[in-house]
Amino acid sequence: MRKVDAESLADFIYNEIKGIGLDWSKCVGQCYDGASVMSGHFSGVQARLREKAPQAVYTHCHSHRLNLVIGDCMQKIRRISSVFSVLQTVYSFVSNSNTRYQLFVEAQKTANVPVLTLERTVVTRWSYWYRSVAKILVRYDCILAVLSVVQESSDREAAAEATGLKNQLESFPFIFSLHVIHEVLAVINPLSEQLQAADLVISEACTLISATKNELRKMRDDEYFRVLYGKSKEMAINVGADLSETSALSSAIPVKSKRVQKISGRLRDYLTTTTIGKHNIDSESTTTEDKMRREFYEVLDRVLNEFEERFSVQLPVLEATRCLNPKSKDFMDSDLLLVIATYFDQAGIDTMQLKCQALIARAFVSQLPQKPANALDVFERLGGLKEAYSELLKVVRDPSTLSVLRNACTGILRKLINGIFLQE
Repeated sequence: MRKVDAESLADFIYNEIKGIGLDWSKCVGQCYDGASVMSGHFSGVQARLREKAPQAVYTHCHSHRLNLVIGDCMQKIRRISSVFSVLQTVYSFVSNSNTRYQLFVEAQKTANVPVLTLERTVVTRWSYWYRSVAKILVRYDCILAVLSVVQESSDREAAAEATGLKNQLESFPFIFSLHVIHEVLAVINPLSEQLQAADLVISEACTLISATKNELRKMRDDEYFRVLYGKSKEMAINVGADLSETSALSSAIPVKSKRVQKISGRLRDYLTTTTIGKHNIDSESTTTEDKMRREFYEVLDRVLNEFEERFSVQLPVLEATRCLNPKSKDFMDSDLLLVIATYFDQAGIDTMQLKCQALIARAFVSQLPQKPANALDVFERLGGLKEAYSELLKVVRDPSTLSVLRNACTGILRKLINGIFLQE
């Protein structure tokens, strides 16, 4: 296949599925990344395949969504973005030279701490960034020691680069931004790791998404900021950073403004995207601590906003799939089953029958000598009693396939250019 436009990709996937003998009428979902050629609502691959299988719901890969949440937020805030650039340079500077790497190892031995290797950074995998930031924070003194030695070396180019990096690392705004990044990524990292797990359970992942959002909301608090600011200030003092107002302001990203404009004091702790708000944030009357607070809140607001935009649409139905997990306390909950039925547009469901059948199915499964392991097992056990569970089986079939896709359809997925959710 030479072309990679939506039409060519959709035809390729469709023909591959037909070629291995699978029935398109049983396709219940699709999963790709968020590229427009795949996710386009009108002419993307998912839209074209839904013309052939209307019930094949499109789901944007959740791990990829999370990468976009973090990436969009971190890269759109200029100071945060510049911190990541410096971290990338520090890693390359220390690790890509055997001499400087040995200096780093010796600095750690001298400090009598375990020898760590700085983490390689990968733009599309923010878990690498979390580990990179964490290691740099715990070995900050050792990195500065290496830069101090290289500053005095005869290699003028390396000495100049070391001087520039050392000045950045001894800047209080840089140290504070580094702590902000670490705090945010520390909350998000468990979710990032879980979304990449081979045994991912969709409903559990959704619960973790909600818990992550709640933790981020809790961080948007003056007391939390004061603790973070104090921790950053203590570290800055320990490394000899200049904490004066002029030093902090000179390290900030310059913003040209002809005159100082003010906004309402009621918006003081909110991210304001208008020109007026931007000038006010960087006005001379604003203290360093206020600037740091706004930077912290801006990061949190952007992350939370991205979470809402990228996860809110399908989150309710994905959370509802916990009612298909035989290990969940909400197993066969009729209200959650109705959420699923509505999402999959399963018209004509007899609600009263569904509630009764769900109640009986829960009791039936609890008495089985060998308990079902997952939603697909439940569907197979109930499938032999089609008359008894006529309404329930209509609801359970499609999401049960989706909820265990990773384990049930791995062989099929390898044949495709991108992931596609199918029921064999």
